[in-house]
Amino acid sequence: MKHLYKLKLIIFLLVIFTLLLTYSNFATAQIAIGSPVGGLPFGGFPILISPCNVGFLYVVIHPLGLSGPFMFPMPLGGPQVMGLFVPAPIPCILGIIPMGFGFPVIYFNPI
Repeated sequence: MKHLYKLKLIIFLLVIFTLLLTYSNFATAQIAIGSPVGGLPFGGFPILISPCNVGFLYVVIHPLGLSGPFMFPMPLGGPQVMGLFVPAPIPCILGIIPMGFGFPVIYFNPI
C-alpha cells in the first residue's frame, strides 16, 4: 500500500514539474518574440522585493494606485523604477518554494 502511495506522489510531482517547465519555456519564447512595440510601459515605486532563481520579483505600485509584479534580472537601486515588460508571466521560485509570478522586464531604468 505504501508503494502505491509513493508511486502516485512521484507521478503527481512529475506532472507538476512538467507543467511548470512547459510554462517556463512558453514564457521564454514570448520574451524572445516580444510584442510588436517591444514591450508595454510601466513605472512606479517598488513596495516588495523578493529574490528568485531567475532574478528578483518586484511588486511595483504606480502613483495612481495600480500595482503589478515584475521580474528583474538584477537588484535595482533607487526609489522608483520604470521600463518595458512582456505580458507573459513567469514563475518566481526560491529554491523549491514558489513565490509567485512576475512579468519579465525587457528594458528598465531605475530613477
